[in-house]
Amino acid sequence: LILMWPLKQGGIALSTTICSFVNCSVLLYILRKQLGRMNLRQILPSVSRTAAVSLYATLVAYFVYLGTASIQIRFLMRDLIPLAITGSVFVLVYAVGSVAFGSPEAREWLRILRLRR
Repeated sequence: LILMWPLKQGGIALSTTICSFVNCSVLLYILRKQLGRMNLRQILPSVSRTAAVSLYATLVAYFVYLGTASIQIRFLMRDLIPLAITGSVFVLVYAVGSVAFGSPEAREWLRILRLRR
């Protein structure tokens, strides 16, 4: 509520992000307390790779949204079409970027998709 008034819907998004970060930190603390010392340096490359690909996909999706936001259609479709296009571009860029960066998670996705065929 504190962030909602000055930042409007951006405050809600920011507060959700802050709460998620705090929740993740607390859960990591509890997990380390139960399991003992964990080597978190092993996951650092994966986290940085994921953050870089996410940032790149977000920038691409933002510019796609700027290009599609001017589509003039009436009612709900005016908002739905740019959102659908932007979301699809984000997923596609993220997936391709993850594979290009050699993400182990992306390799696992591909393995699962191949097994389902």
